[in-house]
Amino acid sequence: MKKRKGLFVTLFLLITVCLFTSCSKENKMEFSNMSGTSFYDCDIWFWNSEDPSDGAIGYENAGNVMMGETGEVTKLGEYCNVNAKDASGRMVMSKIMKAYDGMKIYKSDLF
Repeated sequence: MKKRKGLFVTLFLLITVCLFTSCSKENKMEFSNMSGTSFYDCDIWFWNSEDPSDGAIGYENAGNVMMGETGEVTKLGEYCNVNAKDASGRMVMSKIMKAYDGMKIYKSDLF
């Protein structure tokens, strides 16, 4: 009986550890391109504040994110901006804004 109880406790602990490690939440952030411009070679730059003089933390490449599509990156900071190219190869940039999962980028956010 004691062996069964010990086996049950061991299995319970093993399953609990597996569940917690497999459910570890990465800092994924989805964003939607609602700007009316397709983003090619899109980089999302991350910042600790809205002040660009503080310097960027780093960036994540989101690839090509067409109009109305959603891209996904790993969130590296509390604020972000978009740097990409449009269909003619010109640089498209957004203002620095609060980074959150499900954010939408509109034409008014672009320079």
